[in-house]
Amino acid sequence: MPFSVLILFKFSPNFCASSFIIHIIAYRCTLRHRLWYTATMSRYFLYARKSTDVEDKQVLSIEGQLDELRSLAKSEGLEVVAEFVEKRTAKMPGRPVFNEMLNRIQQGEAQGIICWKLDRLARNPVDGGKIIHFVDRGLIKSLKKY
Repeated sequence: MPFSVLILFKFSPNFCASSFIIHIIAYRCTLRHRLWYTATMSRYFLYARKSTDVEDKQVLSIEGQLDELRSLAKSEGLEVVAEFVEKRTAKMPGRPVFNEMLNRIQQGEAQGIICWKLDRLARNPVDGGKIIHFVDRGLIKSLKKY
C-alpha cells in the first residue's frame, strides 16, 4: 500500500551528492518534495563478514551479526532478498562474495545493503571506492548498519 512521505532536503556547500542532484537543486536551497513510497520499493542484501586473520579482536560472530541484521530488517519492515556471508579479511580487494553481491546489485536485484558495521563492507580503498561509486550512480540507495 503506497503512502505519501514529505522529505525536506537541505544542501550546504560541503554536501557531496551525485551530479544529478547538484544540477537539479540550486546551491544552498531547501526543497520540499512529496514522494510516493511503498515498502517493497527497495530490496536489501544482508552482508556479514568476519576476518579470519585476527579472531580474538572481533566481538560478534557471523551468526550473531546475521541475527542482529535480521532483527533490524524485521523491525524496519525491510525486504531482504539474499544473505551474503564471507570469512576473510577485507584489507585486500578481491573478495569473491563481496564482488558477487556488487554484481547482483548492478543487475538490479537489490538497492541496499544491511551490515553490522560499515567496516564489514570495505577496509581498503578499492572496495570502498566501489561502494561510493555505486551510491553515486544510484545503484545503492541505502546502506544500513546495526
